[in-house]
Amino acid sequence: MKSSTKKQASAAYVFKFIYRYEPVYLFWSSLTIIINSALPILYVYAPKLILESLTKGKAFAEVVKIVLLYGGVLLSVNLCYAIFTSRSALAADRFAKKLKFEIGGITMSLQLSALERASTAETVNLAKNASEITETMSYLGGAASNVITIAGLGYLIARLDAVCLLSVLGVVALKSFFAFFQYRYTKKARLLASRNERVGNYLSGLAYFNHGAEKEIRVGNLQNWFMGKIKAYRKEMVTLQYRNFANNAGFEALISVAAALQSLLVLGVLTENYLSGEIGIADFTMIFAAVTSLTSALSSLSDQISRYSRQMTNISDFKKLSSLREDDQDGIAGDMTEIPPGEFGEIHFERVCFTYPGGDSPVLSDINIKIKKGEKLVIVEPNGAGKSTFIKLLCKFYKPTSGKITLNGIDIWSIPNSRYYPLISAVFQDFTNFAFTIGENIAFAENFDAGKASEVLRKLGMEGYADKTDIYISRNFSPGGIEPSGGEGQKLAVARAVYKDSPLVILDEPTASLDVRAESEIYENFFNLAKNKTTIFISHRLACSKSADNIAVFESGKIAEYGSHGELMARGELYSEMYKKQSKPYNSTKV
Repeated sequence: MKSSTKKQASAAYVFKFIYRYEPVYLFWSSLTIIINSALPILYVYAPKLILESLTKGKAFAEVVKIVLLYGGVLLSVNLCYAIFTSRSALAADRFAKKLKFEIGGITMSLQLSALERASTAETVNLAKNASEITETMSYLGGAASNVITIAGLGYLIARLDAVCLLSVLGVVALKSFFAFFQYRYTKKARLLASRNERVGNYLSGLAYFNHGAEKEIRVGNLQNWFMGKIKAYRKEMVTLQYRNFANNAGFEALISVAAALQSLLVLGVLTENYLSGEIGIADFTMIFAAVTSLTSALSSLSDQISRYSRQMTNISDFKKLSSLREDDQDGIAGDMTEIPPGEFGEIHFERVCFTYPGGDSPVLSDINIKIKKGEKLVIVEPNGAGKSTFIKLLCKFYKPTSGKITLNGIDIWSIPNSRYYPLISAVFQDFTNFAFTIGENIAFAENFDAGKASEVLRKLGMEGYADKTDIYISRNFSPGGIEPSGGEGQKLAVARAVYKDSPLVILDEPTASLDVRAESEIYENFFNLAKNKTTIFISHRLACSKSADNIAVFESGKIAEYGSHGELMARGELYSEMYKKQSKPYNSTKV
């Protein structure tokens, strides 16, 4: 972790960050601070002038003049305040949206290995709170306003009665004491709330947006079981909310009692001073209003400091997320000058070992294999995750624990992703077709070559879709959308790999749910379309292995056998046994 993230975020960081995205917010919020500072003093001091005019017997016209002047100033100030706050709120909303977009961009840029860590998911969830960073400016602005107000009101009160001023300071000190403990509690509570929210988001996603889960729940009659999960989540949520309510209500009750006692004390002192002739009715009214306003201002200042501290924690979470992107870019900004654009050579796994983070034993051990340009390689494995992990390493989803993977002799982790990924087309077993148009799903772009997309679909035997590239998949965004079958969806995923036309093509069991005939058809079409490309197939079925140049048989995280179909069959070992077992049902005669 970068050292910058170890420090709490500062006010200077907040100003710089807001200025970067929405500088106009600083202008409007500054004007709001000025107006907000003047209002409390105006509310307290102007009535005193009016009362003095009345009690000293000044002419009615003069009193009316003062009242009208006060009303005009108050109207103008409040009108300006309404305009400034609305402008400030609009700018704050724009900023919040920009920051959420930034958080999304950071998350999308992280390596898959980082995203799969629970700690990263926690950081992303907490960083979302930083979208309210403009509230920090509100707290700082409010604090500045209150400091100005406190200085003015404090002067007015201290000039006439020091006891009242001390009573105000006592109440505020008590509230600050409570606010400190409340902050410590909130700091712990936010982590619990964030974890609970993640569970709730996951359950909601399953219930409303995951078609597979919806089917499983219904066909398995799992409604009661699933609702039990939701009830448990909601019970924890309500418990956390009640704790927060009880904590806040307890503190507020104590503060309210202290404020009531303070009011009684101030009224008693002012009454005694008035009866003794030390102050008049105008001063009595002004001091009492000033004490009330000063208590409110000091109390508000205490709240703002507490909220500011909490918001700084949120911003620190955002800085932590930003640092994850920086830390996660190891080797991403490398140099690829030795590989001309579009040229693709030999891939070499050199003594590669890999253990998943937190794992006890390696998934891959001492993998040595060279894949030549234009070679067709099939990777098979009786069981385990070694073959898919092999592909994850090649796609830079994970970095080898030891050893290295090179392209044209260059470590792939020294090649920028912006130069490396255009060289790869991949179709995974857990592929996704997005709820956009068929053309966008194939080209992954809004502006695409419709003719090329249609041609690819026809070559893959999807003539029915060839003239529908502008039709949406699913009905999420369009009532006229279509729902592809499982096989059609898989062919669409393969179509995008063909459309991309990259020199390296990877098929990681994308046809696992198809029958043998459909799978054979896809592989045959794909082999024809990828004649001059380096192609890596992973499949638990061996139907495509005959057409491959070489076959790598993985077992227990190592390459147990390597060679052509004929060579491995001649050896009569693991691959031969696997192939014969799979072929037996189709070679036997039904009685």
